[in-house]
Amino acid sequence: MTGPDPDGVGSLDDLARELDLLRCRAAVGTAKPRVSLTDLASRVGLPRSTVHTYVSGRTLAPAEVLDRIVIALGATPQEQARWGEAWYRVAVHGRPAVEPAAVPRQLPVDIAAFTGRADDLAALDRLAAADGPGICVITGTAGVGKSALAVHWAHRVAERFPDGQLHANLRGYDPEQPVAPGQVLGWFLGALGVSPADQPRDPAERAARYRTAMAGRRMLVVLDNARSAEHVRELLPGEPNCLVVITSRDALTGLVAREGARRLDLDLLPEADAIALLATLVPDRAEAEPAAVAALADQCARLPLALRIAAEHARNHPDLPLGTLVHELRDERHRLDLLDAGGDARTEVRAVLSWSYRQLNPAAARLFELLGPLPGADFDAYAAAALLGTDLVDARTQLDTLRQAHLLQTPEPGRFAMHDLLRAYAIELCAGHDDEVRAAIGRLLDHYQHAATQATDLLYPSERGSRAAEPVPRGPGLATPADARAWLGAERANLLNAIVHAAKYGWPAKAGELASTLWRDLESRGRNTDAVTAHEMALEAARAAGDREAEATALRNLSTAYRNIGDYDASLVASRLCLDIRRVLGDETGEAAALNSIAITYGVLCRFDEATKHYDESLAIRRATGNRRGEGAVLQNLAVMAMRTGQLADVPERLHAANALFREVGDRLGEAHSLNNLGGLHRVEGRYAESLRHHHDALAIYREIDAKDGEADALNGIALDHAALGELDDAVGWHEQALAVVRVIGQRTIELDILNSYGETLAKLDRVADSRAKHEVARELAATAGDRYELARALRGIGLACRASGDEAGAVGYLTDALDLFTELALPDAAEVRADLGKSLPLNDIR
Repeated sequence: MTGPDPDGVGSLDDLARELDLLRCRAAVGTAKPRVSLTDLASRVGLPRSTVHTYVSGRTLAPAEVLDRIVIALGATPQEQARWGEAWYRVAVHGRPAVEPAAVPRQLPVDIAAFTGRADDLAALDRLAAADGPGICVITGTAGVGKSALAVHWAHRVAERFPDGQLHANLRGYDPEQPVAPGQVLGWFLGALGVSPADQPRDPAERAARYRTAMAGRRMLVVLDNARSAEHVRELLPGEPNCLVVITSRDALTGLVAREGARRLDLDLLPEADAIALLATLVPDRAEAEPAAVAALADQCARLPLALRIAAEHARNHPDLPLGTLVHELRDERHRLDLLDAGGDARTEVRAVLSWSYRQLNPAAARLFELLGPLPGADFDAYAAAALLGTDLVDARTQLDTLRQAHLLQTPEPGRFAMHDLLRAYAIELCAGHDDEVRAAIGRLLDHYQHAATQATDLLYPSERGSRAAEPVPRGPGLATPADARAWLGAERANLLNAIVHAAKYGWPAKAGELASTLWRDLESRGRNTDAVTAHEMALEAARAAGDREAEATALRNLSTAYRNIGDYDASLVASRLCLDIRRVLGDETGEAAALNSIAITYGVLCRFDEATKHYDESLAIRRATGNRRGEGAVLQNLAVMAMRTGQLADVPERLHAANALFREVGDRLGEAHSLNNLGGLHRVEGRYAESLRHHHDALAIYREIDAKDGEADALNGIALDHAALGELDDAVGWHEQALAVVRVIGQRTIELDILNSYGETLAKLDRVADSRAKHEVARELAATAGDRYELARALRGIGLACRASGDEAGAVGYLTDALDLFTELALPDAAEVRADLGKSLPLNDIR
């Protein structure tokens, strides 16, 4: 056994690996392979769970605690100094990002220089304190300050809601389609800890799951920019301890009548408040020209949005008297009155907007117009440069001009957004310029395609040839995988919106190319619901355009997304349709990929003969065409299936060959998969030290490339290794980590494996009720997904839990059901279940 080497530690994963080796060394001469977690905890005087977070790499121990741990494990004084240096390297360079807090805190930043509205704030206090349903509706015209009031008041009362705050901009009056309630439910459920895989696809079922998740919590929910009562009805939690605040231009009469919501009709700012806001924004000018300030407040219809824009304009023209600005605004208003004689407050706002717009330089004005039809809620300077067809320096200059004029918001550094009222006005300005707008959006889609290609090439270099060719670059200079992950994370929603927009508005090829470019990242990072949306839109666009190649690509990617969410029937349908098209097109590479996809799904369903047939066909094609990475993938898949069926003879050769092929082509993800599977093989063979080493090596790569599905699988493998060694407390900690990761990404197949594995470990600890609970969840999920193997495992686990609790009749029932399934699937597990049943039934009664 290789001894610990603290000099090689540069990350938390390295530290965990070397501490594990130190625990092994400290146990030499005892009957145990390593110092147990319980023993180590007693030596250092800390709770077992705390020590586990330190030695497993979840958290960096304080320096003095690490000193106590290594001393307790027999480190010499010289070694202690080296361990201290290792701690310093991790603390400075190797600490991972801090995990987000479990309690959602989603309120936007409070409004700067919020002024006035004392009566309205007091009214909200009264409405919130009144008996009845906890639903407050703030209504009023556009730009009157509904959102600002809701957010400001929410920050004032946030401490009353210790279980957190949820917030969503429903974009009910955006030029694009409003955000669907089902999408918001997905966001909220994710914030509440419900994984995508546990979120029903049916909207009504998803709403019910949301209400269940909110039960017993005291939370504040802010729903901004609702279009109608129906837009928000499914988002109401139904929990009396929760409060919902809704803003809308609509009166939401149905919500008041049916749900008993209490309404606050927000009027224009009182004259004194409007003047006070201007005095706050331009204090020196207000003091010098009080009459002009009052007139300016009147010209802005006392609407906060218009007041802020006008104040910024005044700040930008310090030598121009306010009275002159008021006169200019009055003339502009009369000009617009000829176009809109409605006489409502909207006309006043349009006057202010037109006045501000006419002060812009031509480039800034053009950018303002083009931002109106922009797909997505926010953007960065690179996107603005693409819209304008200019360089980054010029784009930033124009963005700064718009920001200073209060025509843009900056929700976070480097990101820009536009109020829906401003977007509507910008779209008005685009009327009659369809060709220019289409060209600008086309450049934006090209920008997203180029940057996405650059990012995915950095993260998955072995697949460079499978992605669309890059258009002329006008995007961020992504240099490292970390840059790529950060960019993809920041642009996630925009990329999805771009695919949807391209599919709907006449860019089918761009929709398909972008979805195809993102498919591996969406799968690897567990963005399965996003993947379904992206590839379904790409498929729709390809079929509308009659593009058979793009249709086949979308179907192949959809088959993977459907399989990852547990919809195996849909996955098979998509794969078969893809295979048919590839064969018609004579595309052998695509044919082999489709065959491999079909085989994977058959393997999950334990239809092993059909899986083997399709794997063999795929392997033959890939070898004939020289597809080295593809050959490695099929060899690995065949090995995994053979391990499940207990046919281990060819498994080592196939896994080592796959690992060599992946390393040859630089496929880090494939390399990690092969190491992880080698770990599983060595555990079956009883070679636990090697199994642990392979799983830890795989885990390090998965974390390096942010492959969450692989990370969860490797964590579970490490847990099973510790359980096999009898280190059950350690195993529980690793299972918990695995379950936490997989529930974030919603990868159903891996989640089922983890649940059943965890249940089996808990059974060894005689935690019968906890073990059964894990298996019960697995049973329900496996039955829904149609995963008969994991269903059989769950039934066996429940049966054994029944026996342990004295329910022998229940044990026989569940074990018999498990035996039927394992026998039908022709799996070696059936023999173990027969042995379980043999303890209860005469031999001639066992099937």
